[in-house]
Amino acid sequence: MALLNPVEQRDLGQFFTPRVVAERIAAEPSLPKSGVLRVLDPGAGSGSLSAALVARVLRERPALTVGVTAVELASGLHDTLRQTLEDCQETARALGGQFNYELVAADFIPWAAARVSGVLDLVGEQPRFDLVIQNPPYRKVARSSAVRRHLQSVGLDVPNLYAAFLALGVHLLTEGGQLVAITPRSFANGTYFRQFRKQFFSLLGVDRINVFQERGALFADLSVLQENIILTGTRARRSEKVTIVTSRGYADPTHERLVTYEDIIRPDDPESFLHIPTDVEDDRAADIVAELPATLADLGLNVSTGRVVDFRVKDALRAMPTADTVPLIYPGHLQNGRVNWPLPAYRKPNAIVADASTASLLLPAGYYVLVKRFSAKEETRRVVASVYRPADVPADRVAFENHLNVFHRDGNGLDEPLAVGLAIWLNSNVLDTHFRQFSGHTQVNATDLRNLRYPDAAQLRRLSENVRPGEWPSQDEIDALVLQHVLGGADTTEQGGTVPQDQVAESVQQARQLLGRLNFDAERSNERSALVLRALLNLLPDQPWEAAQNPMLRTVEIMDFLRQHYGRDYKPNTRETIRRQTLHQFAAAGLVLQNPDRPDRPVNSPRWCYQITDRAVALIRTFGTPRFADELRAYLADLPGQLEAYAAERTMRRIPVTLPGGQEITLSPGGQNELLDAIVKDFCSYFTPGGIALYVGDADEKWAFFDNDALKALGVTVDKHGKMPDLVVYMEDKNWLVLLEAASSHGPVDAKRHAELQTLFAGSTAGLVFVSCFPSRKEMRRYLQEISWETEVWCADNPTHMIHFNGERFLGPYLAQP
Repeated sequence: MALLNPVEQRDLGQFFTPRVVAERIAAEPSLPKSGVLRVLDPGAGSGSLSAALVARVLRERPALTVGVTAVELASGLHDTLRQTLEDCQETARALGGQFNYELVAADFIPWAAARVSGVLDLVGEQPRFDLVIQNPPYRKVARSSAVRRHLQSVGLDVPNLYAAFLALGVHLLTEGGQLVAITPRSFANGTYFRQFRKQFFSLLGVDRINVFQERGALFADLSVLQENIILTGTRARRSEKVTIVTSRGYADPTHERLVTYEDIIRPDDPESFLHIPTDVEDDRAADIVAELPATLADLGLNVSTGRVVDFRVKDALRAMPTADTVPLIYPGHLQNGRVNWPLPAYRKPNAIVADASTASLLLPAGYYVLVKRFSAKEETRRVVASVYRPADVPADRVAFENHLNVFHRDGNGLDEPLAVGLAIWLNSNVLDTHFRQFSGHTQVNATDLRNLRYPDAAQLRRLSENVRPGEWPSQDEIDALVLQHVLGGADTTEQGGTVPQDQVAESVQQARQLLGRLNFDAERSNERSALVLRALLNLLPDQPWEAAQNPMLRTVEIMDFLRQHYGRDYKPNTRETIRRQTLHQFAAAGLVLQNPDRPDRPVNSPRWCYQITDRAVALIRTFGTPRFADELRAYLADLPGQLEAYAAERTMRRIPVTLPGGQEITLSPGGQNELLDAIVKDFCSYFTPGGIALYVGDADEKWAFFDNDALKALGVTVDKHGKMPDLVVYMEDKNWLVLLEAASSHGPVDAKRHAELQTLFAGSTAGLVFVSCFPSRKEMRRYLQEISWETEVWCADNPTHMIHFNGERFLGPYLAQP
């Protein structure tokens, strides 16, 4: 953004949101179908966030009126911001939408603080917002600054401007309003943000957290050394489950998992750290650390930052030791678990004068554990610990610089075995995995280390037993020692983690036997199906069948359950296999219900869920008991009636459709099938009269209708794995095959899809006609730039009209060019 010079941009702490990031943020909030959405865009910059949100609303919620209040201080951005908002208004007007805006040329902090405190001399209560969407500026807040005074006037005290924007944003929300922000995650831990976390999370319930594995791309120009997250939350409402979304970069594929609210903010944590467990390894590490027996107080230990702040004692510093000095230890002296001192070529001083002016900065010789407060970006671990040994640094006293955390016992050293064992534990991969869940930057605070749990003193001392004084173990050796002496031999690195695999194998074998007794075939009684059954019953590996329950679960929740409790880390692309190869068959057999809470839920809804039937769970609780055989006979005898009742209920919800040619079928409700019904009834009546339907695809069942013989007669051999169009109609009088795509869910016939369909129907002796079908012209406008030439477009809200994209004829095939 060339409208701000670098100095002004730095002073404002401002960085701008790339389009792909803005679209990712705008995709986060839940949108009502209609009504008015009052949006606040603080620090609006050029307006990219507001524009991305308005574009989404016009696509997905055309009946929703959007009002944006955009607050921006930088005068150099006002013209650009106003033009962006004007463009949004003109686009909304052209598409029949409603959009209005207010551009506030002001500093957001005093503007928002005044509204929060209600001191403005205005009539009536200040309006609050339904949505706050923001990319807040990053800049430290000086203690004597006007910003801090404004914040303190409304009871807020934060160390950085981005946290001020977040805090004021949530205060300006209505109850039930949403906040979406891309932000550094440095607030997740540490003393400086403690008050902010407590206030912020008391008002806002977290709904979703997007985590990016690529560090700091958005903040690179400001040299901000922490990870960024997209945080989505709702004021005064806390969900039982929080969605964690992980991807490498902003535009890369995502992986979602659900965790409990207590997994991200522990109820018993006085610091209110925000934990972000991204996978099953994080879960295992968190469970291990939570079960450790000791705190630092239990161990009789303290941790504090090094006492020497070098610029305050410049006159006492010496490049190399002399008779009147003692060693001064910096992070650069820590090498491979030890302290290497002095370093003649080191750019920092190696010694400090020992006299009355520095006496309070010195500690007596002894064994200390030192942890770098700032780890370099290239470090493989976040926590890097070394042991200070008197034998390595001969001196009666020592000074530690402020960029080190020092473990000590009331200002004195530890015994050697305890110090070595503690350093080994701090350097373990288990501890590092846990630490990264709440630390999103390179700083390791003493508060973070105090807040951890530790092995007890005996375990720590056992860790040191095989470590020789002149050597330091490798990472593999460190993790092996921790496995042996702290984890009791339970391997957390292999598949299954701490889950006892003998119990898993036994529970899976029993589940396979049960599925066989329920007359499922070999494919539906394999390990995957057995595990899915155990998840649907909410049964841990060591729980008996009589403990079975039947919660409603989404596929992603089933997969998370299996990761956490069975050590089966199914990849995201396995979700479709579980759904199609296991859950569909369970539903067809009457073992599970689909969406019992909302039977008309659209097929493509992310909330699609499954539940074991009450009748089935009652039977399963008797498995392994003498009663099971009799209960099973009764269940199987009743099953045809149950299936008939379930089928009748599903049939009542299905959409009846009469095809061209007179055939009658039904389609599942929701999704694209409502559009498909309109295509059959209206498009075919107007544009393919007398045509014969040869294929119909159902959103729930791909091959709802398929005349294979007729297609073969036309030279078309259909690959069952090929992606068929939604409807194929043959016009015998013209010898045309009309291929229609319901574009409401999967998009139109673009150039790629055009080529795919030509390949799929390559042998056709009939001419091919390609039609993209939309529910409305508004929906069509989303895809105008993607629609392939030499194709047709039809909109259900204007059923008697069709749009032709270029070419030399209207509604007809084109011969392949030689």
